[in-house]
Amino acid sequence: SKEELLSLQSRISAQVIEQEPAVQTAVDAIVKACTFPGSQKKPVGSFLFLGPTGVGKTYLAEILAKDLFKNEKALIHIDLSSYKHKGDVARLLGASPGYISHNAEGGLLKRRVEAVKCGVLLLDEIEKADEEIWDISMRIQDEGKFTDASSGKDVAMNEFLVISTSNLGTKEASRTADDDEKKHIYLEILKSKMRPEIINRFDDVIVFQSLTRQGAIRITDLLIKKRLNGISEDKAIRITYAPEVVSELAQIGYHPEYNARPLARTIEKYVVNPISQFMIRDEIKPGDELHLDWGNQKLNISKRKTNSTDGT
Repeated sequence: SKEELLSLQSRISAQVIEQEPAVQTAVDAIVKACTFPGSQKKPVGSFLFLGPTGVGKTYLAEILAKDLFKNEKALIHIDLSSYKHKGDVARLLGASPGYISHNAEGGLLKRRVEAVKCGVLLLDEIEKADEEIWDISMRIQDEGKFTDASSGKDVAMNEFLVISTSNLGTKEASRTADDDEKKHIYLEILKSKMRPEIINRFDDVIVFQSLTRQGAIRITDLLIKKRLNGISEDKAIRITYAPEVVSELAQIGYHPEYNARPLARTIEKYVVNPISQFMIRDEIKPGDELHLDWGNQKLNISKRKTNSTDGT
């Protein structure tokens, strides 16, 4: 709806931390595509997300799929580092009858697209793809469709948002603070690995920034809330936590090279594992409350009974 489109940026920015320029560029293009759909022959939009590991490139694609298409299965995530060889490509794009990879129902991409009808196609690490996948990607961006090799049928992609990612050039781009120069460095290095016409097909090239420590704290807080809400709902208990838990976990899990990527593992190790052990040792009943704080370099858990069954 019109109201949902107008509030899209604020909803996305609340979840994708410290990437406001990237979020705004993506949202602006989506709003424009929805306002002026034209012939509807091309995809809703096609973006190239560039930037370091763990800053939200894949996560933004996930959030857009859930928000725009109201379906958690609307994201078709293809890790192109797994499709470097011809046999792998044939599994993805289909193979003609008589070949080992032939499937009468079509290649993996055809089957995934037809299962969801509309959504987000995420091509992760585009620079690692086989040339055949690059060609298919360009045709999707130009015509909003591709031909499945197994069936010989065209598969419509005009109701999909197409996003490709790459972190190639991160080390070189980190040497400057100028955003335009960063983008130039990323693109020049990418062009040394890919044909320039592939890059030129994208509606927009969006550069993501490295996270600050404050950004890591905000992301840690979001991740903890989400994880503990799930436990609270599953066990019908309430879990609260002190601010120090967030800041300490961000300190442990944040790494300048990997950004937010290690944070989820940190929360599992330092929060979820101790909670599971505590719940085995102490009989936890619906309505109980657990409070988490941090001391002596570890998580401390205390329990008190309450009539409340609210979540975190």
